[in-house]
Amino acid sequence: MAPEILNKKIDVRYLDNFQKAEMYSLALVFWELLRSCKFEDDESKVVYSFEYKMPYFEYIQGDPDEALMYKIVCEQKLRPSVSNLWKNNKIMSHLMHLTEELWVENPNERLNALRLKKSITKLKMDLIDRKNLTEIIS
Repeated sequence: MAPEILNKKIDVRYLDNFQKAEMYSLALVFWELLRSCKFEDDESKVVYSFEYKMPYFEYIQGDPDEALMYKIVCEQKLRPSVSNLWKNNKIMSHLMHLTEELWVENPNERLNALRLKKSITKLKMDLIDRKNLTEIIS
């Protein structure tokens, strides 16, 4: 749950606020996707993968109650851990950066859906261009 839901500071009169909270939730989904992908280190070409874990696995066990999540997310301001290995892969690094922008504490500082879509589209186009360049060179 987003910090503003856990600390009950969300103004429920405005749909926009729920959309911002959903972007935080999407960050947790992105984190799960990052954790479940096999990826290659761009330099060493070593392939890495992780076993599946729930977000916040390093701070909780089982199914935590709302009070524990409040303590972790709002008081301690913790987020799921990010692997340094992700930084060595262009795609993973970019998605990690987007994830971190989605789970910032202040909902007004989070990426909105349109900004996220544009960022992902740009990444996709960069990858297509890189693939095409590789094919031309080969």
